[in-house]
Amino acid sequence: MRRTLSLAFVLLAVAACEDDFTSPVDPRFQLTGVFSDTLVANEVDTLSFTPGRTGSTTVAICAEPGFNFDLTVAGQSSATASNCERVTFDAVAGQTYRAEIRAVSGDGRYGGCWSTALVQCTPAQPVECAAPAFRADTALPAGYYSTAEGKTGTELLAALDRILCRARVLGYDNARDSMYSYVEDPDNDDLLADIYTGRVARVYNRPSADTANFNTEHSWPQSRGADDDPAMSDIHHLFPSDEIANTRRSNHPFGVVVGTVSYTSPDPDSDSDVSKLGLNADSVLVFEPRNAKKGDIARAIFYFYTRYRLRPTEGFELDNFNIEEATLIQWHNADPPDAFERQRNSLAFRAQGNRNPFVDRPEFVTAVGNWPNN
Repeated sequence: MRRTLSLAFVLLAVAACEDDFTSPVDPRFQLTGVFSDTLVANEVDTLSFTPGRTGSTTVAICAEPGFNFDLTVAGQSSATASNCERVTFDAVAGQTYRAEIRAVSGDGRYGGCWSTALVQCTPAQPVECAAPAFRADTALPAGYYSTAEGKTGTELLAALDRILCRARVLGYDNARDSMYSYVEDPDNDDLLADIYTGRVARVYNRPSADTANFNTEHSWPQSRGADDDPAMSDIHHLFPSDEIANTRRSNHPFGVVVGTVSYTSPDPDSDSDVSKLGLNADSVLVFEPRNAKKGDIARAIFYFYTRYRLRPTEGFELDNFNIEEATLIQWHNADPPDAFERQRNSLAFRAQGNRNPFVDRPEFVTAVGNWPNN
């Protein structure tokens, strides 16, 4: 689809000064301008501009991470795989030129600028991740996933990224207090169950968690990219955990233990549903959570991957994920979201303003298909 932009340029005033520039100048026209609009995949925008100075002229655009746009001006094109493009060409003062912006993949807003050599311009990358206002209502808002509907693969991941990034950053202390006090306690009885052993203790804040020998498990390890905010305090991948079980999990990838078992968690319910540390079929040391929480863990990891792969915090890496991926998909399918996990998702939404899409819409995991490994 082709569209012609009717954009109001925000023109930058250029102070008159004495200089050595001798290139022809047409005072009727400007030396620079900025623009922005929204595109969806395979759409084309065109815009016209008339520079007021002969000589080298630049047109540049930038979109959010995850988008791929091509730019063509005056017969010259820039078509890299990045989300920013720039074309420089020789313009004639007073002549009108047309820029064509094509969305190769992804959709959303882009920002752009044009300028003569006298005035440099840098396009502003659109920011669509403003933190939402607090809302006590925990229900899934109508249309929350509307921009992700019908998409698959990397386009779905990019659409979900732009939804999930609209979140409040609580800070680690506040996030843990929220997790202990109500996110993990929908019935408000102050009794929390550890993610790995199922041990139940009276926990409602950080001091009571210390007393109960509970701490906070980062299902995506801090050493793999969850050591700084917003990732560090993102409740969707945090869980209350028995201190010893959490220590034994360490930063090992999740997986199915088939070889020598070096750790088995306590079994407080005597139901043989335990977590284990040991070797998988490829002789990699992995941690296998108890069956009742395998799907919960899988969806937490898929959330973290989607939320931070395109906006990584320092140290973000996919080493664990590339080992876990196939197993996590199996766990997700075998252990679908139950009532507790859905309540937890809604309470996390209340706390930080975004949701785990793989709890609300489990079919999104299949729609992604092959998860990029870099």
